[in-house]
Amino acid sequence: MAVTATQWTWQQAEEIARDLISHLDGCFERVEIAGSVRRRRPIVRDIDLVAIPVFQTDLFGNPGGAMLLDQALRDLGVIWTGGDKRRSFQWLKASVDLYLATQSTWALTLAIRTGSMEHNQYLCQVANSKDLSISYAEGLKNRTTGEVVIIRSEQELFELLDLPFVLPSEREAVRCEGYPSYRPLYLRRE
Repeated sequence: MAVTATQWTWQQAEEIARDLISHLDGCFERVEIAGSVRRRRPIVRDIDLVAIPVFQTDLFGNPGGAMLLDQALRDLGVIWTGGDKRRSFQWLKASVDLYLATQSTWALTLAIRTGSMEHNQYLCQVANSKDLSISYAEGLKNRTTGEVVIIRSEQELFELLDLPFVLPSEREAVRCEGYPSYRPLYLRRE
């Protein structure tokens, strides 16, 4: 398959993402490439990043001002759309979705935004069978008590769901009969 201006190999997309990250140096406490680039898909159509942004501080060093990211994007001539949790824009002809997280939402946001969508649906169904729910907006939540469960790593999410940790490159799933209605490809090999 020929690679066009709107799709790249994962290596090309990773290079574009790293270029963007280098231009936004100092705007993040933490930033990672997610999505199909992180999963090493042969063809990538957009770039997903997950970041914990740095905020301007007041005279006493207290955070709470504007995100440094927004000013840096303006300085680069980037016009973005989005709200509190996402910035969408073009960088070097690539569509970029930059998802904003906090320390407490980092691991779950990275797992969700790495995907794949079908693998996420599988994780949600497994969570549901354990009386948990997974959502980007609400996090990992105990459905009985309403308590939000903070996870510190993707490994912790898999452990909580009694699943073996799966590398991002293996996080693909297909529809199947029964429940869960998606089955990860790595389970089909067993």
